[in-house]
Formats: sequence, structure tokens, C-alpha cells
Amino acid sequence: MASTAAALFLFTAVTAVLLAGLPGAKSEYIAYNTTAGIVPGKINVHLVPHSHDDVGWLKTVDQYFVGANNSIRGACVQNVLDSVISALLEEKNRKFIYVEIAFFQRWWRQQSPALKAKVKELVSSGQLEFINGGMCMHDEATPHYMDLIDQTTLGHQFILKEFGQVPRIGWQIDPFGHSAVQAYLLGAELGFDSLFFARIDYQDRAKRLRDKTLEFIWQGSRSLASSSQIFTGIFPRHYDPPDGFVFEINDVSPPIQDDVLMFDYNVQERVNDFVAAALAQANVTRTNHIMWNMGTDFRYQYAYSWFRQMDKFIHYVNQDGRVNALYSTPSIYTDAKYATNEQWPLKTDDFFPYADKPNAYWTGYFTSRPALKGYVRSMSGYYQAARQLEFFRGRSDSGPNTDALADALAIAQHHDAVSGTERQHVAADYAMRLSIGYLQCPLLNISYCPPSEAVLSNGKNLVVVVYNPLGWKREEVIRIPISNEKVTVQDSSGTEIEAQLLPLSNASLRLRSYYVRAYLGKTPGEPPKYWLAFSVTVPPIGFSSYIVSIAKQTGSGSTVSKVYSSERSMNKTIEVGKGSLKLHYSADEGKLARYVNSRSQVTSSAEQSYSYYSGNDGTDKDPQVASGAYVFRPNSTVPIKSERKVPLIVMRGPVLDEVHQQLNPWVSQITRVYKQKDHAEIEFTIGPIPADDGIGKEITTQITTAVKTNKTFYTDSNGRDFIKRIRDFRTDWDLQVNQPIAGNYYPINLGIYVQDGSTEVSVLVDRAVGGTSLVDGQIELMLHRRLLHDDTRGVGEVLNETVCIPEKCEGLTIQGKFYVRIDNLGEGAKWRRTLGQEINSPLLLAFTEQDENDWVNSHALTFSGIDPSYALPNNTAVITLQELENREVLLRLAHLYEIGEDKDYSVLANVELKKLFPTKKISKVTEMSLSANQERSEMEKRRLVWKVEGSGQEFKVVRGGPVDPAKLVVELAPMEIRTFIVDFDHLRMYEQLLRADLHRRRRALPVLPLMAATPSLLCLLTLLVGFLVVDSKFIAYNTSQGIVPGKINVHLVPHTHDDVGWLKTVDQYYVGSNNSIQAFFQRWWRDQSDSVQSIVKQLVTSGQLEFINGGMCMHDEAATHYIDMIDQTTLGHQFIKREFDVTPRIGWQIDPFGHSAVQAYLLGAEVGFDSLFFGRIDYQDRAKRKIEKSLEFVWRGSKSLSSSAQIFSGAFPENYEPPSGFYFEVNDNSPIVQDDITLFDYNVQDRVNDFVAAAVAQWLTTITYSQANITRTNHIMWTMGTDFKYQYALTWFRQMDKLIHYVNKDGRVNALYSTPSIYTDAKYATNESWPIKTDDFFP
Repeated sequence: MASTAAALFLFTAVTAVLLAGLPGAKSEYIAYNTTAGIVPGKINVHLVPHSHDDVGWLKTVDQYFVGANNSIRGACVQNVLDSVISALLEEKNRKFIYVEIAFFQRWWRQQSPALKAKVKELVSSGQLEFINGGMCMHDEATPHYMDLIDQTTLGHQFILKEFGQVPRIGWQIDPFGHSAVQAYLLGAELGFDSLFFARIDYQDRAKRLRDKTLEFIWQGSRSLASSSQIFTGIFPRHYDPPDGFVFEINDVSPPIQDDVLMFDYNVQERVNDFVAAALAQANVTRTNHIMWNMGTDFRYQYAYSWFRQMDKFIHYVNQDGRVNALYSTPSIYTDAKYATNEQWPLKTDDFFPYADKPNAYWTGYFTSRPALKGYVRSMSGYYQAARQLEFFRGRSDSGPNTDALADALAIAQHHDAVSGTERQHVAADYAMRLSIGYLQCPLLNISYCPPSEAVLSNGKNLVVVVYNPLGWKREEVIRIPISNEKVTVQDSSGTEIEAQLLPLSNASLRLRSYYVRAYLGKTPGEPPKYWLAFSVTVPPIGFSSYIVSIAKQTGSGSTVSKVYSSERSMNKTIEVGKGSLKLHYSADEGKLARYVNSRSQVTSSAEQSYSYYSGNDGTDKDPQVASGAYVFRPNSTVPIKSERKVPLIVMRGPVLDEVHQQLNPWVSQITRVYKQKDHAEIEFTIGPIPADDGIGKEITTQITTAVKTNKTFYTDSNGRDFIKRIRDFRTDWDLQVNQPIAGNYYPINLGIYVQDGSTEVSVLVDRAVGGTSLVDGQIELMLHRRLLHDDTRGVGEVLNETVCIPEKCEGLTIQGKFYVRIDNLGEGAKWRRTLGQEINSPLLLAFTEQDENDWVNSHALTFSGIDPSYALPNNTAVITLQELENREVLLRLAHLYEIGEDKDYSVLANVELKKLFPTKKISKVTEMSLSANQERSEMEKRRLVWKVEGSGQEFKVVRGGPVDPAKLVVELAPMEIRTFIVDFDHLRMYEQLLRADLHRRRRALPVLPLMAATPSLLCLLTLLVGFLVVDSKFIAYNTSQGIVPGKINVHLVPHTHDDVGWLKTVDQYYVGSNNSIQAFFQRWWRDQSDSVQSIVKQLVTSGQLEFINGGMCMHDEAATHYIDMIDQTTLGHQFIKREFDVTPRIGWQIDPFGHSAVQAYLLGAEVGFDSLFFGRIDYQDRAKRKIEKSLEFVWRGSKSLSSSAQIFSGAFPENYEPPSGFYFEVNDNSPIVQDDITLFDYNVQDRVNDFVAAAVAQWLTTITYSQANITRTNHIMWTMGTDFKYQYALTWFRQMDKLIHYVNKDGRVNALYSTPSIYTDAKYATNESWPIKTDDFFP
């Protein structure tokens, strides 16, 4: 008895010792406290969740949205928004900001009414906030200010319409430098309370970090000064989180591991990391508020990976108490900063140029992709006019309108679009979007215009309608290609006017031949013989018509230009110009020598030349900094001179003179001097730039004068204000000069000028370019770039644009213009502002033919939309005239001059609205913010007034006063833009009457782009080319399909194979740590709340979620003892039974490396499994089984138990993943179903065909001599997943929803959501006989 007691005591003691090593703690659900707000007296860390989603860059806008072309980058904005919304709905304290409305609008249109209602609640509660709010995050160097306004307005109007919200914050985190116009116009004038960005010069950042001046007040406009300033913040490093706090699925930051059972439990360690990073940032930031940008490019594709960690950080950091962490937004942060009552330093001018290291100035992109830049600018002018015409005609919501062009132009302002820093296929996509709807003569610039080239016969006349979108009368020369030589031109009154014929140059003929084939895919016909040039007079906001016809009398008609060559000149100087402007050329040297204007009494030496910079290849002392799409880093300067003496060709005539120069085989130009103009127009043709010498080239032109400029020059800010530049100097820090050329380049959208005490030299441009003054008295423009090395700034592609025809490709040839004028000091602004506006809003031409005088007799030949006796003041412009969807009219008026810029025009101006709209009765005029999303008066009431350090007495800022409702006169102060919503009485009834009149009197005439003269007495413009915009919509996918007898049934089985340890530990796999490499459900289950557990139980009960195999792991079958296999399976099955009261039916050993007989009978049939599936069998065995149709069979694993313990088994045709082309993880490359009809890559039928082909291939052998079934019965299984997939399940389910929907509509095969249980039952129901397998699958 005593020995028994002793033995019992010993057993108890030993057991106690053994069990003492096993801790009794359990993981359990933790309710994280994320309710924290601002805590006074502590450092408040504002966590701002965001994703920066480029509207095109490495992939097209469509590809980024839907997640296509993932071989380039695994980015899907659709996933981001789906995932974020789901995460926000789960926890009310979470917040997120979204910026790019082009993406959000697409996503929004595809959502169900129920989800839209929930999202509106998120926006209303402040969980989801729209920041910036434009269609894209626009570039700040290369767009024109009117395009910036339009793209922002488009986004703001969508937000207002759908959510009733007004964005408060500017968020320009990625553009490569920042403009003054962004600060005051696209910031303060929008009603923004603050502006945030990341990229500034590395020297500037270093100084601001030392001085704690990363946050400041920015006065971007000298004219509007403090009335339009904005609080601005620059991030201490970039727009991503501090190191160690990035939590996308594959990021390497350590997650908080707060499960007490984990070996890597690290709560205090991560809290310490957080506090250290917060204190470091607080040391360079004023006040006790700092912002962490919790996100970066295309993040939150699986939002839970971020929010789970931020929930934990907020919870544990605030428990720690050293600093305070909170979910925040830039609005909350801005209000917190304002509440501190701090004084802030003042900043003026801009943040150009930008360098991120000593030899890396991002000034090359000012010129990159000059053809796209020119196209964007020309389509912008088209759009300005088209909206006016749409207003006159009346907006059509169901027919053609300007909406598509508006969208295309909006996304083209993106900082990787018009900037030229995108990949080539993306640039082509932007251009294609812009081209839609522009039907007639899109290649007029290269002398291709079929309507004007048609040979005129007796009785056939060409009608040219010329539209002027500006508010003043214009007298200009237009040129059109024609095939007839003896023609006359008559104006609207029937008076014959002076016209001139100019032979086409060889460069024009070559461009026409090559580029018509390249762009239109056809060979042009016989080229026209001449350009026909004649002067037109067009009324304000109106049109005039001109008739070109065969000359009826001998001696009458257009004058053919007289052609001279400098070779035959007896004089050393060749004078060009019929009017007051004369250009003197040296006959010997063949170049410009002198500029003389008899009207202004200006005489100046003037030379023009070309050169190129050889691009650095990035292999010298500072590697990885080559000249590329972003960076300009020149090696040397090479003058471009004729290899032999090439004579000047001079064409003279009554309308203009031209000077043709061929500098080398790939650089030529035509200089034009018009009889009635006091400037020179220079049209250059550059390309193909040779690259066969292995040297990239950046082509520049120089205008050199004797003006003594003292290192000073002036460049425009987005076509608006001019900013003073000083060579090798910065206003905010002592510049260390590393790149004396690239570091002095600035963006130019309007022009550049230099001056001294008596003279101004101005150059205006027709598109965005880079420019500088590297030598006193000289202006330099970069016109074209072709480079052979990538600058390693992200685009990953060489800037080497080529244009192809079937038999070859060659480098891009660019044709463009710039304009030169020399004035007495103080007189240049008038020309810069007037011609600048005319360049940006060019006359638009439309063509039709008439028989005899039928057009003249049935149409008004001239029209002005404003009072015939009125023109806008010369210092103002209508920059927007647009009918909105609600039939209200959006009107923007701009003052074109800065304060002190011109003695006559830098004054208050008045615009009379009654005369601007003479045929309409104005019932109400409401002044709005710049984007017309709030009344100006309300915006001013809400504006935050910040304190400025050392603010002294400034000049009084002048603004236009309120609009008297009786007088209806708008006052405009210098640089002021005022935006109005105008309501008219009986507008709709008026439109209906006009349209009825139009219908009665319209004749069948060719469709004209932009306009046609109208038959009504009111001369309303009636025809507007555009295309019908078809919006994407919410689609309810039908996924209810079950098994269909008689068809191939494709059972889609969603699954993920999650190794319980392999490359990482089981803990690391579970929490997602150690992502530098790459018992789960039970752990997850314990972490869930009661409500989530209840939902999951419903999913299991309904069969949506099914447990397969059911062990704690997918055990090995070679190295494991059968007792251990039983134990681990029992542990899992007991958990499933206890928590869900279900019993697994199916064995699923898809990854073990061979399969044992014990698995078949003991861990299969004896467990109660109805079937067993696996992936790995010997390659020879698999091939034989395909031929014999025995991939599925009955397995008798035990000789002893025989058929009493057999199991239906299936080996997959390949492995345990889907067929090739049907992988849908975030970063997978399979083509997705693109079923949005607005997508360029719409591919529903292609993907259905792929699916059917893959299904039939699995059902039928691909071996040519057999063609028999490899799968018995009409049921096949696709295992839709593989290792560690479904980290963001919506990427898979969205595609499977679509495939099931469209495949079943197609009808050739049947697709259904399934499980191995459903598949097994379907196989069993066929009553098929199956082959028998004994023994095992080793080796």
C-alpha cells in the first residue's frame, strides 16, 4: 500500500514538473481602443492613412484601376477602394483620405445603391475625406493654369454633387517642384486651408529641417499677397511613413505581435520604436503636432494589413503614455496647428527647380515628350472653344458633348502625364483619349487636311469657318493646304481679300508622308501644292466665314510667293518683313543679325542658334544619375551648324515673308514675319534626332542680344504670374552650385523675358518647355530630347520616342513654334499677355464645300456671342463659359496683368455682363470659389487667418467689389480670377424654341468639328463634335448557377494553401512578419470578437465556408508516424466540432511530396472522408493517367481492410493552382475581366474564350494522337488558389464572379462556385465506374 502511494506521488510530481513548462496563458480577442483625440501638452502623432494612386505612369489609367498588366507593377486601385471601404465600415474610429477623383469616380459608378449609401455615411462622419479633390494630382511645372482649374473643378463638382462636400486641403505630395500658382490659385482661391507636399530641393530641405521651417505661410502672388496666402507643410522626408511603419502585405516592417502565445511577442519594443520616431520628427516641427503619412504609392490593396497595425499602435502607444497617437486627416491636423496660435515664417515665389541630390536636377521633364505637351495644349484650346459652342447650342446630356474631352484633358494634367515622365505606352494612351472626337484635320499642322486639299472645280467652293474664343476682335493670318493654284478668297461680305500662296517645304512634305501613315494607317494622296495664307478678322467670341474659290478672271486670285535664295543675293544683308518689323540676315553666314521695328523705334542686334547637350549616361563619379525623363544632366554643349554652307530661302508676298533654314539633316526652321504683326514667328522642325553614335541629345535654341541683364531673367508660373530668376541663386538658402546648366533651368508655359534699363526681349512658347538665361542677354529654350539611359527615378524606361510605319521605326520628329519680340522697357507686357492668350486659345477652323452660293444663302456668315458694340477690356479674358448639367452657366473672368506690370493695363477692369450675354436675361449672379463648389462669401467666412512672423506693413490688396444685381458689372483687380454661376430666365424654354427652329431650317451638310454656321436668325452655333459618353455602371453578377446536366461543369474551388511553417516560422506566417522572406484558423478564431464569430458560424452552416481535411496542418505522408497523424487530425477535428458542430468530409493533401497508403485508408476512409485530393504525383505517372483517363480513381490503401476502407481520390491534372491565365492575387499577371464599357481594354469575350478553351483542354487531352477525355464525366475542378493566396480575397472573388456571370451567359460550358464536397457529390451522382489503385505514390 505504501509503495502504491509512493508511486502515485512520484507520478504526480513528475507530471507537475513536466506541465510547469507549458504556460497556461491563452490568446484571446482584444478590443483595441482607437478613440483617442488630441491631448494638450503631449506630442500628438496624427496618423493619416492614404494611398497615392498615379492616374497613369508605369501603366495606363485603365490598367491601374482594374489591376491589369501586373507584370509591370501589381497595382489595382479598385482593390484599394474596395478594401479601404470595408475596413472603415468595420471600425468607426478609422480614417482614410482619398485624392484622385478620376479613380474614385470610376469606382463609384460601379457600386450598388446600398454600398453607396454606406460610403456617403463614411464621408459625412469624416471617416473618409476627400483631399485635394481634383481628377488627378496635377503636375505643377508643365500644365497651363486654365487646365489646372478645369481638372480641379471637374473633381470638386463630382464631390459636391455626390456627397455635398467641399475639400479643404491641398495635397500635392508627389509633383517634382511646386509653383506659385499652386499656392494662391489652386490653393487659397479654392478655399483650401492648407497645402502639403513632399518634394523640395535637398539643400532647401536640409536648411528647413535645421530652422524648423518645414511649415510656413506661402504667398504665391505678388499682386494678391496676403489675401491669397496659405498654410503650407513639407514632409520631413517623403510622403511615406517613418522607417519601420509600412504595413502593406509584402512590406518588411515588423508588425506588433501581441498574442502572448507568440515567441516573437514585441509590444513594448514596437511602442519604443514609435515613440523614438515621433520624438525625432517633433524635433524638426513647430508645436506639439506632427503628421505621419501612413501610406505611399498604391497601398491599402489589403487595407486590413495597415489598419490592424495602426489600431494596435494607437492602443498600446496611448497605454504607454509618452506620446499620443490618433487617427487623423490633414484637416484635423491643420485645425490643430491653427489652434496653437503659432506664428509662421513667410515664403514667396516658388519651389523650382527641384534636385534630390547634387547632380540630379529634375529639369529635363520640363521638355520631355514635347509632342504630347503640344497636343495637350492644342486640345486645351479646342476644349475652351468647344464649351462656348456647347453653351450657345445648349448642352446635351444624351447626345454628343464635351464631357469625354474634359475627362481626357483632366487626367492629362497628372504629374506623370503632361510632364512626359510616363512610359511610352501610357503616353500613347493619354494621346488616344485626347484624340477621340477631334475628327476633322487633326494633322493640319503637317499640311494634311483633306477638306481643304480637295481640288476645286467650277461651281465648287471651299467654306472656311473661323471661330474666335477670346473676348476681343482678332486679326490674324491663317494658313491652309490647297491643291489649286489660281484661287480667290472672299470674306463674309463677299469682298475679295489679299491672299498668298507659299510652296510647301521639303520638311513639311516628308512629315506629311511619314506621319499620316504612322498615325492614320494610310498613305496620303497627292500632296497639296501650296499653303494658302490670308488675313482673317473674327469678332469676339464668334466666327467669320471665308470662301475659297477658283479665280474666274485672268490675273485675279492669290499671289504666289516670290522665292529668293541667299546664294543669288548681291547684298551682304537680306531684309525680311513687309510691315514695321524688319529682320536683317547675314547673307554670308545665313543667320539672323539684327531686329528693327520702325513703329517702336527699337533696333537691336539679335542672333538665333541651335545646339544640343550630350546627355550624361550615369556612369561617372556620381553613378545612377543620367539624363532621363526627369533629370537633365548634360555632359557637354555641341553647337548645331550646317556641315556645308546652306543658303537661306526667302519667300516674299503681300501677307507675310518667310525665311527657310536647313541647319542640318534633322534641324530646320521657318521664320515668319507678318505684315500686320510686330513679332517674329519661328516654326522649328527637329528630328529624328540621331542616336546611332550612342549619345543622347537634348536640343536647345538660343536667342542672343546685347541686353545687359545682370544674371536676371523672368519666367511664368503656369502661364500666369512672372517670377524673377537670378542665375545661380535661391532666395531661401545659399545655393551650392553643382550643375550650373541644369540647376538654372525653369519651367515655361507662357514665356520668358530679359531686360535691362532700356530694352526687353521676350520669347513666348506654344507648349511647356524648359528655359533659362545662362548668358547675359541670351534666352535659351530646350525644344526636344532623345536619350539612351534611364535616370533611375522610377519610370524604368529610356526616353527614346519613336514613330513607326510597317517597314521601320524612327525617332520622333517634333514641330513647334516660338515667338520673339524686342520692345522698349515697360512695353513688352502688352504683347506677352495679348499674344500669350491668343496662342493658348487659337482660332479654330472648320471646313465644308458649297455648290455655287448655297451655304452663303442659307447661313449667317459671321456671328458674335456678345453685344456687337462691345469687346472685353484688353486686360481681361473669359477663361470659362460653360453650361453645367443643371443648366446653370459657369463663367470665369480673369485679369491678365500683375500689379505694376504695365502702366496702362495693371489697373482695375470692368466687364459688363449684360453686354456679354445680350440675348439672355440674367436673373441671378452668384460669385463662387474658383472651382464653383461654394459661394465665395461663405468661403471667406471660413478662411483661417494665420499669424506670420515679422509681418509688417504691406501694400493694400485690391480686389474687385461685389456685383450689383442691377448694373451687373464685374470688377477685376490685377491677377484676379472671379468665378460666377449665372442663372438666366426661361433658359430651357429658350433652348427648346431654338432647337425647334433649328430642326425646321437645318440642311444636310457635312459635320464640322466644333461649329457650323447656323440657319437661324440668332446665328446660334449648332454643330459640336464630340462623342456620346457611356458611363460605367454597377453590374449585379449572377453567380447563383448550380450544376447543369449535359454541359461541362467547371467547379471553381477557392482555396489557399498555407504552410504551417516553411520559409518563415508559424508565428511569422500568421502575423505576416519577416516579410523579407514571405494551427492558423484556430489562432485567428481566438482573436475575433463575438460578433465576427457569430457571422463566421453562419457562413459555415450555410456551406459558404467549408473545412476541408481539418487537421491542425496538412501533414507530411512520408516522415510522419501514423499516431502523430491521427493526433494532429483529431486536434483539428475536435476544434471544428466544438466550435461549429460540423465534420469534415474531404481529404485535401495537395502539397505533400508523395502520398502514403495510410493516408488513403486510415487518414481518409477511417476518418469518414468521402474523397481525397492531392497535387503531387510522379511526372511519368501523371502523363500515363492523362492518357488513360485515370487521374481520378478509387484507392484501396490497405490490403487487410480492402474495400471497407477505400476512398475516391483525385490527382489534379497539373498542380494545385488554377489553369494558366487565371491567377488573381494582387500582384499576379493574369488578364482580368475588364467589363467596363468605357475601358479601352474591354475584353469580356476574350476572357470567356480563354476560360472555355482552358476548360475544354482540361476535359480533353492535349495529346494529338488521342483527343480522349482526361477527366471522366462532365465535371472538372479548378483549384482557384495556391500558396498563401487570398490575402486580399476580393481580387479573386471579383474575377470569379465575372467569369461565372459571363461564361454562363456565353453558354458553351457551365461555371459555378463549388467545394470539393460538391464536386465529390457530383462525381458520385454520375454512377461512373472508377479504376482501382492500390499501394502508394512513392517515390
